[in-house]
Amino acid sequence: MIFYCDKCRYSVEVEDRHAGKSVPCPKCRHTVVVGKNSSAAASDANRAKFSCGRCGFQQMVPVAFVGKKAPCPRCHSEKTLVRAVGQREGGRSFFSRFGLGLAAVLVVALVGGGGFLFWGQAGVGLPSWFPAASSPAPGSFSSETTPANNGAPSPATGVVEPSGFVGKDFHGADFAGKNLRGLNFRSANFEGANLRDTDLRGVNFSQANLVNADLRQADLRGAILVGCRLQKADLSQARLAEANLTDADLARSNLRGADLQEAVLAGAILLESDWTESDASGADFSGATFTKTNLTSANLSEAKLGNVDLTVAILAGVKLSGAVLNGVDLRRTHLRGIALSKANLIRANLDGADMQGANLEEANLSEASVNGTNLGKAKMNEAVLVQANLNGAIMTGVTAEKANFRGANLTRADLASGEFGGANFQQANLTEANCEKALMGRVDLTEANLTGARLSGVDFGVRTLMVKANLTNTDLRKARLNTVDFTGANLNNANLEGADLTKAKLNHAYLNRANLAKAELANANLSNADLKGANLSGINLTAAKHFDLKNLRETVLSDAKLVSLDLRNANLIDANLSNADLANVDLANADLTNAVLAGANLRDGDLRWADLTDADLSRAILINANLNDADLNRTNLEGADLTKATLLNVKNIKRAKKINTAKGFTPPGPESSLGATTASRSSKVAAAGRPARDPEASSEPARPVKIWGLQIESAGLVQQPFQQVSELSAAYENVRDIELNMKKLQMFAGGANNIPGKIGTTLGALYSVNFLPVDQDLPLVIRWYGPDGKLVRTANQQVKYMQRLVEALTITEKMPVHGTWTVQFFHQNRKIGEQRFEVVKGKQLEVSLAKDGAVL
Repeated sequence: MIFYCDKCRYSVEVEDRHAGKSVPCPKCRHTVVVGKNSSAAASDANRAKFSCGRCGFQQMVPVAFVGKKAPCPRCHSEKTLVRAVGQREGGRSFFSRFGLGLAAVLVVALVGGGGFLFWGQAGVGLPSWFPAASSPAPGSFSSETTPANNGAPSPATGVVEPSGFVGKDFHGADFAGKNLRGLNFRSANFEGANLRDTDLRGVNFSQANLVNADLRQADLRGAILVGCRLQKADLSQARLAEANLTDADLARSNLRGADLQEAVLAGAILLESDWTESDASGADFSGATFTKTNLTSANLSEAKLGNVDLTVAILAGVKLSGAVLNGVDLRRTHLRGIALSKANLIRANLDGADMQGANLEEANLSEASVNGTNLGKAKMNEAVLVQANLNGAIMTGVTAEKANFRGANLTRADLASGEFGGANFQQANLTEANCEKALMGRVDLTEANLTGARLSGVDFGVRTLMVKANLTNTDLRKARLNTVDFTGANLNNANLEGADLTKAKLNHAYLNRANLAKAELANANLSNADLKGANLSGINLTAAKHFDLKNLRETVLSDAKLVSLDLRNANLIDANLSNADLANVDLANADLTNAVLAGANLRDGDLRWADLTDADLSRAILINANLNDADLNRTNLEGADLTKATLLNVKNIKRAKKINTAKGFTPPGPESSLGATTASRSSKVAAAGRPARDPEASSEPARPVKIWGLQIESAGLVQQPFQQVSELSAAYENVRDIELNMKKLQMFAGGANNIPGKIGTTLGALYSVNFLPVDQDLPLVIRWYGPDGKLVRTANQQVKYMQRLVEALTITEKMPVHGTWTVQFFHQNRKIGEQRFEVVKGKQLEVSLAKDGAVL
């Protein structure tokens, strides 16, 4: 039965059961009675007919196909020649007049254009014009499946396209190996259909049902599968490059070896799907669900995986080089040997993950959380970890040359035997970190905190910077520190025993109670360094530059080689210089009260005006030493060698202990210049410019204070049950680090911004001060300023070294409430820190609580 439109001359073969039905023409919408004009269609000279001689199948086609050959779409016989209507088998008819020829050209153009609009594709082979060729079983393309309304806009593409087979049922249909390229199957049902090896390029499967469909080796390049249901579908070896699978459900589907390069899978459900050895490089997985997804050996290079949860995905051997993984959740995942070079992992969560041997070269992990992560032997060259949290991370044997750890938290991290040449650790926190035997040449540790770090055996190579670094209690035994710049660094209580400090810069460094025993300080710069209480036993300072130390009180210099040093006016009270080599040393006007010089070599030394009260010089070698005007009050000289020593105007000579046992000593006669027992020190003052003092007592001069900084650890609205201001600081006494964060969360609410203001609101800031000397209190003046800029309150506070204190203020009725409050901290009229609080009215809050949760 032929459907023929006498208005636009469109014709198509339909089933006989449609005879007599009145339906609109799919092309021009003219109402046509099926079968009424079949004879006109058959005699139309401007049409052509495809007629199969094997199965008898016939089909009217546009005249443009006259002379072309095509296989029969029903029996697939050999190609049959398309002939014009009425044309004999042996010859070809021609139009006799030019006008008819021109009309034929116009008809061909109209019919061809209509066919293009109707079928939605161009350049398709002749068989695609025969939708009635297949049987009317489910999945057949007959006139019955042709929609009545064409030209509807696609929600997936936003452009007008033919509706094709929208919403049709092809359940269980077999299209294996067929060409369905470019067709519209939006919302169609292909459940259990066989689409193996089918050409589906550009097909629209939006909202379609492809559950359990067989799509093995199917070509879906550029296909639209938005919201498509693909549960348990077999897509192994399928080609899905640049396909759009946004919000598609691929739960338990098989994508082994599939090609999804540049595909879009944003919001897709990938529950328990198998992606083994698939290639999804450059694909967009933003917001996708990867629960129990198998990504073994998959290629996700340069893929977009922002803010996805990969915690329970199988990632063995997956390639993620250059992937965008910002905010991704990879906690406790197995990532051994994973390729993440140049990947974007900003603010990613990698806590507890196993990343041994991973490739993170040039990866960006800024602000990422890497708590307790195992990065053993990982490759991290030129990686960026700015302000990353690497607390307790295992980084043994890593290669991280030129990596950027600026401001990162490496507390208790294990960096043993790692290679960090040229890395940037500025302002990083390496408290109690283990860096033993690491290679750290050219590393920048400026202002880094290495308190309690283990750095024994570390090779710092050359040009390493530790300017103003905090190395309190650090273990640097046998470390190679030659040429390292420690200018202004805090090395209090540091263990530098046997360290190589050749040519090191220690000017203005703090080495209180540091252990420098047997350290190598040749050509080191120690100008203005503070070595109070330091242990310098066994060191050689002969070649040290600028060693003009004036404060060596309590310093241990036993067995030290200090030949020819200038120690004039030095403070050596309680210093231990036993067995030290002080030959030719200048100790003029030095204070050696209670110093231990037993067995020391002071040959040819200059001790004029030196204060040796209660000093121990037993067995000391003082041959040719100059002791003129020195004070020997209760000095122990038992067994000392005073051969050829000069003792003119010596004070308290008769109070010296066991001086008569000293070799080369001659008791003074009645007119000896060794003089009186308690001579005045006025001559000493005049000669050396030192103030007079009682030989029985000495007063220590006030020590200069070095403030490293005031740190605000937390601030905000003080919550219950901490309303008593007097209790706030007490809450942090003897608190362990593990409890500190919980205490902060309990005390302060929401930070220092958007604080709801009312009378009785208490503002508070938790602070501590890092300063030297650590054994004395630091006086502070604290000032509160209201939103109007006026001073509200002033308080004085004595703080101890790194003591946590809370400064709080309760807003009263006489104070302005809303606006910016400021608390400032001063020492000796110099501001060392401040904290601002934004107090707002209720309606200004950026976050409010609703019944169902927070509303922004």
